[in-house]
Amino acid sequence: PPVARSLDASRPSIAAAVGRVRGPPAAVSLLEVRVPNASRHPWPVGATASRLLRAAVRLQPEEIVLSFPWSIESEGGPNLVRLPCFRRTKSLMLERLLFYCPDGEFTALRTLSISYGLGGLHSLLPRCPHLRVLSLKFVNDGFGLVQNGLISLHLPSLQELFLETRILHTDAVDIVAPLLQRLTVSVGAYKVVSGISVSAPMLGKVSWEWWYFEAGSIVQFGPWRLGRLWVHTGERQEQLHSLHVHASHSWFISNEDNFAQEVEKHMVVDFSLLELRLLKAGHVFGALLFHLLGITRISRGLQRLKIVLERSLLKGKCPPHCPCEPTNWRSQTISLTALEEVEINGFEGQEHEFDLLELILKCATVLKK
Repeated sequence: PPVARSLDASRPSIAAAVGRVRGPPAAVSLLEVRVPNASRHPWPVGATASRLLRAAVRLQPEEIVLSFPWSIESEGGPNLVRLPCFRRTKSLMLERLLFYCPDGEFTALRTLSISYGLGGLHSLLPRCPHLRVLSLKFVNDGFGLVQNGLISLHLPSLQELFLETRILHTDAVDIVAPLLQRLTVSVGAYKVVSGISVSAPMLGKVSWEWWYFEAGSIVQFGPWRLGRLWVHTGERQEQLHSLHVHASHSWFISNEDNFAQEVEKHMVVDFSLLELRLLKAGHVFGALLFHLLGITRISRGLQRLKIVLERSLLKGKCPPHCPCEPTNWRSQTISLTALEEVEINGFEGQEHEFDLLELILKCATVLKK
């Protein structure tokens, strides 16, 4: 019967212990090695872990879980682990591991999960020719994900990709996966990337979430600042694919209008539902809405529009010549030939809100609800 080996790698002698494990390689279903992430280990963890993995190669387990305290520094240098080739391994999970992969192919590997530490990611991925599922979760993009300012993932056999990171040094994102069926991305952005490209013709399930933090990631239209953007496909076939945009009013007025350009950049799939969620303090939002509806890919296929007005604790009306209300938005005409349903939560009956309703009724010629 299959055998699982779970080892507490708290001593340098752990490699010798693995060498004493008896049994044919095919009998080992799981090898799990965890080093507590504590400063009480003065020995060079990376060198010891490398010896351990070399000893474990002969076991050729089907599943491997490795967890090491990558933050530890010692007289032996940083915790850098040499990852040998496990040809029979189908699932590999690496936690807090700075590694490099010098040679060999993981020919049986189907699932790869890396959390809080990358290092040799781009040396490992080309050695996994039959990879089906890839999960990457880490603190920021400085652990080997980014090369020359680019997050580039070209994975010909991949079917599912899960990516959670923070953008610090990334200039662009490029994903090419012709067999990809499911894409889940969650990014905290500290800067605005110049371009996003996703080539995945078989893509079905998508959750693409982008959070905007600090000054380097300011995306603004007049006083409206983008806080979160989320593109989502429904779990069931009858559910609409949706784009969710969260924005709030900012006292800082930007001269650069990059709001619509940024939203367009993240349209990795087509959608029929637009939800605009606004945190406002009495400010006019019609100009922002029609700024978004002016994007052709939104106006052309939009079937349902939902506006959620979250009232700020700050009360009051717009001052004269407030930048939230350009003079021409009420006279705009946008063809919304697919729009059938509009929902507004937080409607207070202010004059500019009625103006917005009149404009929607004029543009949405097939509105049903």
